[in-house]
Amino acid sequence: MQIQVRISAASPNPTDIRLPGGEYRGLLDLEFPHVPGNDFAGTVTEAGPGVTGFRAGDEVFGEAVPGPCARYPAPPDPR
Repeated sequence: MQIQVRISAASPNPTDIRLPGGEYRGLLDLEFPHVPGNDFAGTVTEAGPGVTGFRAGDEVFGEAVPGPCARYPAPPDPR
């Protein structure tokens, strides 16, 4: 785990609309069923060992695939 984020807001993205038609097949490494969404805002609830720059309680925003519409997605490390 890098960081765990409790999502406060998430929004669909044009990518989500195109996924069911297979437009991004081969470009994105997705597992199905797929949780939709890309953009999110929330609060860090937990940071894994060795994580610097984030701690519990930090408010964050970003883009995460797979879906920030999940209750607790684990965004990839941006570095």
